Amino acid sequence: MKKRIAKPSVQAQGVKMKEMYAKIEKEQKRRKIFRWIRDKVEGTLGAPDSSGIWP
Repeated sequence: MKKRIAKPSVQAQGVKMKEMYAKIEKEQKRRKIFRWIRDKVEGTLGAPDSSGIWP
């Protein structure tokens, strides 16, 4: 009886983990794009100083 109950639970955990990893990959892809844009802006304008003002 326990095996029958545990099996769907394990499958549900597997689905949940897949969803979580997909979300992490999506966040990393987005972060990578914005990092690329930031690097291009800083390369053109220079990095902002400590007060957040562009030179």
